[in-house]
Amino acid sequence: MYMNGVGMAKAERRGAQLFGRAVQLYQKGCDGGEAASCASLGFMYELGQGVPEDDNRAVQLYRKGCDGDAATGCMWLGNMYTIGLGVPKNASRAAQAYQKGCDWGNAASCQSLANMYADGSGVQENQARAALLRQKACDLGDSKMCDSATPSGRE
Repeated sequence: MYMNGVGMAKAERRGAQLFGRAVQLYQKGCDGGEAASCASLGFMYELGQGVPEDDNRAVQLYRKGCDGDAATGCMWLGNMYTIGLGVPKNASRAAQAYQKGCDWGNAASCQSLANMYADGSGVQENQARAALLRQKACDLGDSKMCDSATPSGRE
């Protein structure tokens, strides 16, 4: 709520102060083993909100979140490997992270992995697998994938 200024009076919504408090709370959660807090803290580092921008630290926190079963941490880690922020570009590692995120119900991870299978990026090209992943992303609420998923691609 601090990150987004939700539930606060207009006078209380001062970005730097709110982001700083969000960072403190995410850090506390991450230190306590809450994987989603680690992933969210990584996002703060990636964007430089409440902390200095630090892609390397973001990757560390995304990895900790992903290792702790936070699907968004896996998605963001996959993105970092895809574009080479804080880590060398590595499509294979991106695919592994997206697979984990997809397995835990993150539609964006399923969509990204579907695109990788369709293009043969980091994985062997497999149009049938791409269709299954698009359908899973659709089923998880990504309506953009519903149009590209085929009925035969249902799991």
